[in-house]
Amino acid sequence: MKTVGIFDAKTRLSELCREVAETGQAITITRRGQVLARLTPPSSPAVTPRVPGRLVGRFKASDDVMFAPLPESELQLWEVREPPAAAPSP
Repeated sequence: MKTVGIFDAKTRLSELCREVAETGQAITITRRGQVLARLTPPSSPAVTPRVPGRLVGRFKASDDVMFAPLPESELQLWEVREPPAAAPSP
């Protein structure tokens, strides 16, 4: 197990985290020879691997709401209107 002083751990934290993740070996952090903490890899992966097709059929109920016809009161807001005709130049 690797041992690192607190100052080194502070200045090289991202490097130490990468080392723990790649090697799976814990790193002990000390101050004046006293153990303060251990940097260890997680017991399970932090990110769940993607499973293709897992969400298929999950949003059917919301699709009905999302694509429901607009009520008459809101249809007026979305009417397409022709722009006003340009005035003839003198």
